[in-house]
Amino acid sequence: MNSTLNLYEIDKGGMKGYTIFLYFLISVALSQFFADYSTFLSLTLLLISFVLLALFAVSASKAQLFYFMFFTIVMNLLIPFTTDRTFSQVIPFLFFIVVLLKSQVISDKVTANGVTIALTFYFIFVFVAFFHGLELPFGLSGKKTGNTGFLARWNLLNTFFVFAVAVVSFKTETLPDLLHKFYRLLLVILIISLIIFYLDITSKLPVFNTFSWTVIYEGAGSKRMGVAGMAANYLFIYFLCFKTHSKNYWVILILIVLGVFASGGRAAMLTFLLVAYLNWVIKHRILVKSFVISCLVVLAFIAFSLSPLILHIPEKIQRLFIIFPKEFYSGSLEHLANTAAANSSTFRYNMWTKAAEDLKGNMLFGKGFGVPKATYSFSEEGMSAFQSKTPEIVYHDFMAGGQLHNTYISLAYIMGIPAAVFFMYAFFALIYKTYQYYLSFDQSDYGPYVKFLLLALFSDFVSSLFGDIYFGLMFFIFLAITLKIIRHLNGVVAVDTAANKPRDK
Repeated sequence: MNSTLNLYEIDKGGMKGYTIFLYFLISVALSQFFADYSTFLSLTLLLISFVLLALFAVSASKAQLFYFMFFTIVMNLLIPFTTDRTFSQVIPFLFFIVVLLKSQVISDKVTANGVTIALTFYFIFVFVAFFHGLELPFGLSGKKTGNTGFLARWNLLNTFFVFAVAVVSFKTETLPDLLHKFYRLLLVILIISLIIFYLDITSKLPVFNTFSWTVIYEGAGSKRMGVAGMAANYLFIYFLCFKTHSKNYWVILILIVLGVFASGGRAAMLTFLLVAYLNWVIKHRILVKSFVISCLVVLAFIAFSLSPLILHIPEKIQRLFIIFPKEFYSGSLEHLANTAAANSSTFRYNMWTKAAEDLKGNMLFGKGFGVPKATYSFSEEGMSAFQSKTPEIVYHDFMAGGQLHNTYISLAYIMGIPAAVFFMYAFFALIYKTYQYYLSFDQSDYGPYVKFLLLALFSDFVSSLFGDIYFGLMFFIFLAITLKIIRHLNGVVAVDTAANKPRDK
């Protein structure tokens, strides 16, 4: 393994993987586009896409496989003729099988430490949760066809395939090129999503209906676009690490802010603010010292959220401060109880209360996945997909699918408290290790890349408090990348120590 991250030479293996991905992307997009004009041409292009994917999977190197999987997940590429099924739900398993069949996989070992051991135990719980009470779809279990809850189980198991492929296939020297391509692709995604959102394009643009980039209408004029927030926050992290002296400084920053507002989610807005704060804290090396200040800021935030002062801020930003159930808003704040944000908070708190009751007798392995009572298609119906259902059905179905809108509560509920503990230990320990390495390498060529990974993991931590990142494929990819980068830097430290020479500053 190289002792430095090569910032000047593009890894040809990864570049070829990216090129094949673009060919695959174009053929799938054209197949989707021609579906309304020529069924024969559409199916022909789709067949070409599948043949290209099969040939690539067989002949590709590990670096190529990783690039292809990474950008397929970033683009959230829909499988043609489906409403909300994506290639990221099938490609990781395919590549996992291919990687297993390659003889080189034997030589790729991950250093055993607290993080990897905790992750190993966590993934054991993942497999237990997948198989516990499993009913296969399409009547394969011998029962009548219908919704068996298999999709939630598969999405959970898919995180293991993604993580395993990333750990084995990612090459540390490709990180600069990977992040540069990631940045450019995110910029394209953000610009397109902003056009769709702010021009109020209710039907998807031609060709771009290939991706699950949907505006969700919540009612009362409120709308949100999650992909805009995702792209904006990753771009913001890249911006802080690599683009603060760019000629297009203000253009990029304005696009990012517009994307955060378009997301409509409190998690995206909080992530943006907290990442900016963490960037300042680690830049001045006062992470530990800032703990007291952070606690005071949190208390001030809560006090402000329950005060009449909240009424004097713009509605788009106001949503950020509406974090309590509707019962908390009375008097001059009474009308806030009927907002989508307050209803969302009420939904979360009620669901967590129900989960706490169910967890009492299922602390070791959790309650496991259940079978939803209804079907949902957010890409077609938006928020009405569950607004039309009774509260009892919605609570049951979200909990049965392990979507309790808090990663740690969801893990404890579905897989048990030990699984949640293993996950938390691995996650928090990796954040801490990454911060330690940032302090050691911040003035070297490695600095911006370690900082990017640190901020990316921190943004996932913020998201974990409001969502279920244990289903997140990008989260597990960056988890694997960080593990390998830290292992690489540990080797650099060992080499420098043996040579008795300081690292380049």
